[in-house]
Amino acid sequence: MSILEDISINIGTKVNSTNMKYNKKSFIAPNSIDSMSAIHCKIYTDGKAIARLSDCHGSIRWHNQITNPHEKEEMIEKLDNVINELKTFKNYIQNGN
Repeated sequence: MSILEDISINIGTKVNSTNMKYNKKSFIAPNSIDSMSAIHCKIYTDGKAIARLSDCHGSIRWHNQITNPHEKEEMIEKLDNVINELKTFKNYIQNGN
């Protein structure tokens, strides 16, 4: 049993979690004893999509109603831009700078 499964059994399931089509949380550095950074992405059955990046100091949350075509495109654009900027930053670090 994973730690997250153990926690969910001990604290119960949130009411909103039954209204989700997608719900995934991952630790960004799972083997680090110094980092609690995580990404949590979920889509509710009503079409509300949320992506949250968090650490001990705070969080950033992107959300859109993906049943609306314009908002769906906006969410995809937000995620694409974040991914691209993080890859650029990673490449900069890897190249010795």
